[in-house]
Amino acid sequence: MVATIRRERLDSLRPSSTDDRSSDVEGAGYAVLKTPPVVVERRWSSHERERARASEDERLVQAGADEHFGVAEQLAAGPLLQQTWRDGPDSGHPRGYALVAAAVGLAQAGVSSPLTREQIHAAHSAYLPAPPPLPEDADRAWEWATKQRSGMAGLLVPADHDGRWRAFDYLTLPGPLPEAVWNAALDPAFAQDHFDVGVMADKADRADIAETAWRASAKGATPPR
Repeated sequence: MVATIRRERLDSLRPSSTDDRSSDVEGAGYAVLKTPPVVVERRWSSHERERARASEDERLVQAGADEHFGVAEQLAAGPLLQQTWRDGPDSGHPRGYALVAAAVGLAQAGVSSPLTREQIHAAHSAYLPAPPPLPEDADRAWEWATKQRSGMAGLLVPADHDGRWRAFDYLTLPGPLPEAVWNAALDPAFAQDHFDVGVMADKADRADIAETAWRASAKGATPPR
């Protein structure tokens, strides 16, 4: 079995030398994570880019010529989606921007579970800009956030067949996450993600969030709100 995973995600899942080997961590997933990974660099080498620029495929030519983004990002319309999202508030879609930001923020907080529309909406107010501009209505914002661009992907992409969503992989948020996003990540609906939420909170120097998440994860309980 072969799969790809981002390096930071792999590091957060890999068991440490202090893990209890008698616990459930000693399973098939643990054995896979112990296998040395094959590292595929995000950006192509100069030789690979040269070959891409010589291709008859215009997408490869463009991807090979732009060294700012990885080639996979270019082929998946990553730069276009990133710019579209950043321009959201100025193009009449401040609520659409906030919905996407909420999904991105939850992912950066350690939530990997698919998100319902209601969960995204509950966390998005932290990213609404102070008026003006006034936010558009929720349905129009949702349509903008999920619309496919360049025939490839939307800013929010389907995560399963049950109507749940995740943010497009290449979108990121700078700076610390808002308190509302950390609180949303501690929601009982994300109980299976609480260990990872604790890891990300610890890296962000949010010891209070990390402790709450880890205690809930260890007890198999939902954290206090």
